[in-house]
Amino acid sequence: MSFATTTLTPMNTTNFSFPDSFAEFKMELKSKIIVACQVKDLTPSEIDDMSLLINGSGPMFLDSLDGVEIAVMIQQSFGVKIQDLSTAKTVMKSVETLATHVWIKSGRSV
Repeated sequence: MSFATTTLTPMNTTNFSFPDSFAEFKMELKSKIIVACQVKDLTPSEIDDMSLLINGSGPMFLDSLDGVEIAVMIQQSFGVKIQDLSTAKTVMKSVETLATHVWIKSGRSV
């Protein structure tokens, strides 16, 4: 009996072109979070960079399932994998911490 060898290929990521400024990137990230979590009646400019992202009192009211959606979106959109729950809790505290994590993991400096 023989088994075929399967080569695993990385998950397809979009050809996202990072903006020149970190501020522009945060706005783009907020837009992607709104779409990924199906947030209604909210624009990126209405989201405070420092408010709690998950289980907070911010305008999005996101829960842990939304956190999973965000992690998947981050990997698909930017090619950055959030490795484990401990990392997720640290980097998903706010838009600011999440954006900083993705920006640095993508080889940029803040």
